[in-house]
Amino acid sequence: MQLFFKKYGVAFIILFLAWQTFDNYKQIGPHNQVLRADGKGYYAYLSAVFIYHDNQMDFISYYEHKYNLPEDYAEFRQKLNGIYVDKYYAGVAILELPFFLLAHGISLILKLPTDGYAPLYQQFFALGVLFYLFIGMQAFLLYLMAWKIPAWQALFVIGFMLLGTNAYHYAVYEQCMSHALSLSLVCIFIYGTNKVIHHQSRKWIILVLFALGLIVILRPVNLLIACFIPFIAGNGKNLKKAISFIFKNYVYLGPCILAALVPFIIQSLLWHWQTGNYVVYSYGNEAMEWGNPKVWHILFGYRKGWFIYTPMAFVGICGLLLFVKDLYRFLSITLFIALVIYVLSCWWTPDYGSSFGAREFIEYLFVPAIGLAILFQKCRPVVLKLVLIGICSLLIYVNLVQEGQYRKHILLWDGMDKQSY
Repeated sequence: MQLFFKKYGVAFIILFLAWQTFDNYKQIGPHNQVLRADGKGYYAYLSAVFIYHDNQMDFISYYEHKYNLPEDYAEFRQKLNGIYVDKYYAGVAILELPFFLLAHGISLILKLPTDGYAPLYQQFFALGVLFYLFIGMQAFLLYLMAWKIPAWQALFVIGFMLLGTNAYHYAVYEQCMSHALSLSLVCIFIYGTNKVIHHQSRKWIILVLFALGLIVILRPVNLLIACFIPFIAGNGKNLKKAISFIFKNYVYLGPCILAALVPFIIQSLLWHWQTGNYVVYSYGNEAMEWGNPKVWHILFGYRKGWFIYTPMAFVGICGLLLFVKDLYRFLSITLFIALVIYVLSCWWTPDYGSSFGAREFIEYLFVPAIGLAILFQKCRPVVLKLVLIGICSLLIYVNLVQEGQYRKHILLWDGMDKQSY
């Protein structure tokens, strides 16, 4: 049975999400687009390079007029010295490239529209997100099992993480954002790093660094994941041993460094294609306010507070207290999540635009998921396990109700306060 859960359990969860996704997007129209809001900017590199050959992305007016309502227009370009540059990084486009090419090839063969925005392209985009989510969750399952957590318990944790948090919304209804892909790549990075540190796997060194490069150009702030390595190591001795192992295999260092740099090279070439410069700050006046963190706002605020809209995360964070006897791991994971909270709270707008809940934390949901897994592991009596399952099931219900309210505009994407909530 354990082998069955290990091999097929994640697939069942992803198939459920796929059913929800394609039931929602079987009829794509002006009121129901996969590509919307920021997602248009993430995706636009593919259309610009492979279809329109337009470095200024003036084709925006074409697809907005043909496929979208006027009120859904999204301008994702910044003007720098009179030249347009895509505000967003190219990580999503790089990951979605195989699915874009598949959609384009099928459209050519079947003589369907080949403009990059027809329904088939958008459906394949959603398929791509689910594909990477499957790989990421399978990697996270194996990582949890390395902690001697039974496969069925690890699957419960993954199910609670995907259904009991706003990850569900961004895996089913707003796949065009980078968060589900970021979560997937982060989980792959964690699993691969565990392989390098504890199993001294040479092949995973290159794969981990390539994944890290992709993670960063999905969202630059995702570089924070590198600070999670001490927790994965478990103690200072293992960390030093891993560093020594990497440098002893110096022959691999060149290819490893190149693997990490490939995503940045692609991004730099795209910037040069658009502006003539290899390095560009494309976010204009948007920046970090390091001296003005809004910690309470992003955790407990009624507009988008993480623990208000995602109580499952709070339960998982509480579970981290069980690491207190393992001081190294307790300090490393506590300092990591504290750093993440501080950095994310310093963004100029703590609401992070239109979103269901605190979307900026989705790529870090593995932290409360680990806490939840440890709670399951430490709850020896069956009764306690059932109580924990009951609580988490209730929180899934709460999450799905709030998610439905968000889509019906009962919970507003902006402007929520205590009274409205």
